[in-house]
Amino acid sequence: MIEDLEPERNASLSKSSGVDPLPVAVSSSLLRKIETSAVVDKNLLAEPANEPVKSASVDRIAAVPGSDAAPVRRASDEEELVIPPIGLGGYCPVELVLNGRWVQGDLRFTVVRQGLIFRFSGAEQRRQFLADSNRFMPVKAGQDVVLASEENRAVSGETTYCAIYQGRLYMFSSAASQSKFNQNPSRYALP
Repeated sequence: MIEDLEPERNASLSKSSGVDPLPVAVSSSLLRKIETSAVVDKNLLAEPANEPVKSASVDRIAAVPGSDAAPVRRASDEEELVIPPIGLGGYCPVELVLNGRWVQGDLRFTVVRQGLIFRFSGAEQRRQFLADSNRFMPVKAGQDVVLASEENRAVSGETTYCAIYQGRLYMFSSAASQSKFNQNPSRYALP
């Protein structure tokens, strides 16, 4: 069974929600330096995330405890602070997969997986995600599986075009891709 996830409702919620794209660990004095384009310097990935945020003069921001996030840092005032993008537009992936509901995530319950920040509606949803993140992660990290299969292209899916099939969340880049998937989901579904 395929469940459409109310794309019209989601589009209006996404635009009107004013989702704050900042992780919990960012101090308010750094806000003016944040760039949300989400390009992470690969040199940072090997650094340990063990220094807490103390003030605006910190050189790096520790990852959220319990996540596999890389620390984010700035080397000088000329560089922009870069953070990972928000997955699923800030909506809770656990609520989406288990209940088919678009529930806005809470900044207090955040995890970084596959280079994306995921937010959860509560501590229990965050716990469920950490226990089995593959179950709740968008398939192929949110890439459009139809375009990947038919055209061998890696195109990010949109929250406007989603479906749940066999308990997994699939995202698509367009209504046309979602329609192709809905007509023959077993052709595109991944194990």
